[in-house]
Amino acid sequence: MDKGSGVKIALVGGGGVSFGPVTMYGAVRAPGLRGATIVLIDINEKGLESARAAGERLNAQMGNPVRIETETDTARGVRGADFVMLSVAVERKKYWKQDYAIPRKHGSHQDMGECGGPGGLFHSLRSIKLVLEICKTLEQNAPEALLLNVTNPLPRVNYAIHRATSLQCVGD
Repeated sequence: MDKGSGVKIALVGGGGVSFGPVTMYGAVRAPGLRGATIVLIDINEKGLESARAAGERLNAQMGNPVRIETETDTARGVRGADFVMLSVAVERKKYWKQDYAIPRKHGSHQDMGECGGPGGLFHSLRSIKLVLEICKTLEQNAPEALLLNVTNPLPRVNYAIHRATSLQCVGD
């Protein structure tokens, strides 16, 4: 029996343009995940369908090593998960531009407003609120799962998760 058999990995934000497909690419290429179930979870049904289709193509090319599921309800999607990967954002493109432009207008010249400076603070406040709401769902439906957070700004979001929840969380 393969190591991955029976393992369930939930990708919250899995309908994102890069997160779902890129993570699926890694999963289908990992010999240790053969037989695992990957659940793509997102509230954006159109993005979720695109990520699922891309994942199915990759999976087929590799001989269908994993089972792919989709879910728009986070609680249902994470139930029974061994691992939860989290990458979410609130209207990322729209706010990223503001996080960069507004501080610049007021004299703060930063290279990128996503993780540092005043723009990073604004991004943190939006991200942390959303992530902690999701973490409540995880605590109720997958309390034993290891949370792998890749939501930016990563250090600030992980700090909030560690301070406000009982979840085991790591971030890269």
